[in-house]
Amino acid sequence: MLTLEDLGEDITVLLLSLCDIDTVLLMSRVNQFFRQLTMRKQHCILYVKVSSELIALVKRTVLGPATWSPDTSPTLAEEVSLPDALLAAEDLQLLLGSRYVLLVRENDIELWNICSKTPL
Repeated sequence: MLTLEDLGEDITVLLLSLCDIDTVLLMSRVNQFFRQLTMRKQHCILYVKVSSELIALVKRTVLGPATWSPDTSPTLAEEVSLPDALLAAEDLQLLLGSRYVLLVRENDIELWNICSKTPL
């Protein structure tokens, strides 16, 4: 019966690169072969890279995206000019999705498409 050691170092390293860090650390305790294989410098660098990516993911989850930081300024994604009829309105509401605006006048309610700049 074949063992993992019989697969050769190249294939074993490839299999270990697909594992999470906990599995790799457990494998390093199996025997001397795996200990030497998992503790090589090039493999440790790979695990540290994975760990730093994990740390970055946790930070992003806890703190939110970098754009939420007070140190960053917002960037303008798209600028849309509105028709004069909408600019002069007193009660104008941007609807969810930012594609339509609701214009409320005395006896009228209008729905405008911002992209086409036309009422629906």
